[in-house]
Amino acid sequence: MASAMQQVVVVWEWENSQHRWRPYSPQVVQLLERAFSKGLKSVFLGDAEPLLSNFSVHITSLRQLCDSSDREIAVRRQFYPPSSPAGRGAVWQWAGDTPSEWHSYDMDVQCLVETVWSMGEQTVDVSHVFPHLPYIINFCNLTQVKKTSGYVRQLRRAQQAAYPLTKVPADEFVFQPPTLEEIRRPPATSKKKDKKRKDKDSSGTKKLMKQLTRLSSRIADSLDPDAGPASRPSRRESGDSASVASGGRPPAPGSRPPARPPDGRRLSVATISTYISQSSHSSGRSVCLMDTNYRDDEVTLDQLLLMYTSVVLPTVGVACCICRYMLTEPSSYGDDLVIQLNGCRHAIHLDCLRAMVESTNQVQYLQCPACQSIYGRKVGQQPPGRMSTRRLPIPLPGYDCDTIEISYMISPGIQGPEHPHPGRPYKVRGFPRICYLPSTTQGRKVLRLLEEAWRRRLIFTVGPSATTGEQDVVTWNEIHHKTELHGNDSGHGYPDPGYLDRVTAELARHGVQ
Repeated sequence: MASAMQQVVVVWEWENSQHRWRPYSPQVVQLLERAFSKGLKSVFLGDAEPLLSNFSVHITSLRQLCDSSDREIAVRRQFYPPSSPAGRGAVWQWAGDTPSEWHSYDMDVQCLVETVWSMGEQTVDVSHVFPHLPYIINFCNLTQVKKTSGYVRQLRRAQQAAYPLTKVPADEFVFQPPTLEEIRRPPATSKKKDKKRKDKDSSGTKKLMKQLTRLSSRIADSLDPDAGPASRPSRRESGDSASVASGGRPPAPGSRPPARPPDGRRLSVATISTYISQSSHSSGRSVCLMDTNYRDDEVTLDQLLLMYTSVVLPTVGVACCICRYMLTEPSSYGDDLVIQLNGCRHAIHLDCLRAMVESTNQVQYLQCPACQSIYGRKVGQQPPGRMSTRRLPIPLPGYDCDTIEISYMISPGIQGPEHPHPGRPYKVRGFPRICYLPSTTQGRKVLRLLEEAWRRRLIFTVGPSATTGEQDVVTWNEIHHKTELHGNDSGHGYPDPGYLDRVTAELARHGVQ
């Protein structure tokens, strides 16, 4: 008995250098599907999309060939449900580095985003289903936040032609979308791996902060015997997220620390660390948790947390901006301790902030994932090179002054421990990079900021190229430059009246201001 047939959407996809499957456009897929149904052996993609005139697909072997380079890549024929973006004529895209530049997500990622969006959810942590994509998507303001850096990009759901339909045996098409519980909770393997890391790191921040918190309660209870457990508000019942400031001079050695404030809130981290250092000194041990006499390359995550955060009570109804769980609940990493950044006063699960910082291999600064405020001195992973400037006696379009020419030169080298693949070579493309600024008061200020960013290794980074997908390449690091003198059709030249304000804001997000 013949198997029942099921109608599905067919999408042809090609494999890029990062081993991710990228969908062809609906027009190219129509061409490929017609050739497949007619039993043709190969098809020229330029017949459907002129930009692909150098490419052809050998349907029998499922390989894409390039006439100019003889390069071959894999191709596959994939099926999706009619309710997917491919069947609805929709496409989810994230904004590129230049105006009007948009990149489409992989089709399986688009299916996840469409499913969550259709459910009416406000956010989705893509890494819970695709661990290699550390992004949180916020449907309220249509943004994508990178968990490892806090960098925000716009996203959109655009309309395009629907992909073609076909019929396949029902038993050959199995598409099981993730459940809402799977989307909200991280994979169990990540918790096991994280648990091993925490057990190994006995001197880590989690243990330190928990000890500080427990100690604050014991200190207050010992000094205020009338305040029993029943008189203190529960951590989950209180909506007060403000910490107690440790104003004034620290108490003299041997003096009694202040009792718990009348509102029952915990002592601040700074106050607790003062008592611990005094207690350690009186017991013969030399420990100072608030020592700030360190070089930029010696700062530790523990020191940053002690200097720039305070333990607070979670506000009811407020979510952690990293894991998106309520602050009154344990984080996705298991613990429920909440801290607040002292400047912007955004509250976060301690374990979430710790994981975000450690994943970047940089512990010299903290960056708020909500507002991107920098705490400490941010230093990047830019390889060594040379930055030089000179004055050109010509004006840029829109300005009546000389022009500042900036030249960046970086040579090939070997990646260090701060880079994605230590020990591997990194490649350079398009160097020296030549950029331009107007020699106005604001333009000269931007130049000084760029020189500081260069000293902090923030202008470039090592990673995949956003345009070619090539790995281990020196690329721009989200600080935009003007590389053309005339014409701004591509977003890389002048006139552009708002450019100096935008690049100043980008530098401020990196802590350069």
